[in-house]
Amino acid sequence: MNFATESFVAGQRVLGQRNAASRKATGQFLTSPPVARYMADQLGDFPSKFSILDPAVGSGVLLCAIIDRLIEEGIGVEATIDAYEIDPVLIEIASAVLDRARLEAERHGITIEVRLHCEDYVWASLAQQQSLFMQPPQTYDYIVANPPYFKL
Repeated sequence: MNFATESFVAGQRVLGQRNAASRKATGQFLTSPPVARYMADQLGDFPSKFSILDPAVGSGVLLCAIIDRLIEEGIGVEATIDAYEIDPVLIEIASAVLDRARLEAERHGITIEVRLHCEDYVWASLAQQQSLFMQPPQTYDYIVANPPYFKL
């Protein structure tokens, strides 16, 4: 099992215990591992050092798919990941799986720093800005996010 699949299965176990109305209200729909891998493949060639933002990490499926790809392709890089999630149960799952993925990546010469934030990305980023007209304090090379399941 790869890390994206592990993350998906663990997240689905949690979300499967919640009713559909509450999942829809909070937008809790995990990306399937094949879609996550497809999205990871769309990022193209990675530079030797890069940063990623996942504003709604869920259980970490998208980030795990990227790490799976880096490991499979033997791409020795340095990556910094900022991931946000409002659900404390899901972020614990993401933390555990991403930590295992990070350790495995390290064995393959890949350095990954993961910073998880249990808060709403939009509110957190607005709080950091002095004005709406200022450039955001943090920029990223890649931003990954779930497809818009809520609208489907």
